[in-house]
Amino acid sequence: MTFIEIQKAVIEKIKESFPKYHFCESMQDKDLDQPAFFIQALPISTTMEDKYHQNKLMKIDIRYFSKSETMEENLKALEKLQEIFHPLLIVKNRKFTIQESKVSIVNKVLAFSFEIQFMDTVDERKLYDYQNYEKMQQLSMKEEK
Repeated sequence: MTFIEIQKAVIEKIKESFPKYHFCESMQDKDLDQPAFFIQALPISTTMEDKYHQNKLMKIDIRYFSKSETMEENLKALEKLQEIFHPLLIVKNRKFTIQESKVSIVNKVLAFSFEIQFMDTVDERKLYDYQNYEKMQQLSMKEEK
């Protein structure tokens, strides 16, 4: 599972629930058509658990720019976002439990975020640069007394 696959799944979920809303590439967009979303998927850490597994942590940060910039519009969007992402986010064949989300409203912009932690397998052929060696044909051993 890649971070990009998770980000794409989050964007698709929001587009399904908010089909007429705009999506901006940067929070510094000057000509922002509102209502609009800005979505970031931020990798936080990757920890090797053993030589075959990685523990990955990422943060999904969603900013909502309402059209009327009212608290009521922000709260309606928040309720819909919580409905979309609680308690599960499904990406391909994986289910991620969203245990906690954080919310704030600064300068009339709704910020909704949550973290996803998951284990992923490591392709050891890529990681450890295994080479194809010729297999041993016969092994002779002598036992000493």
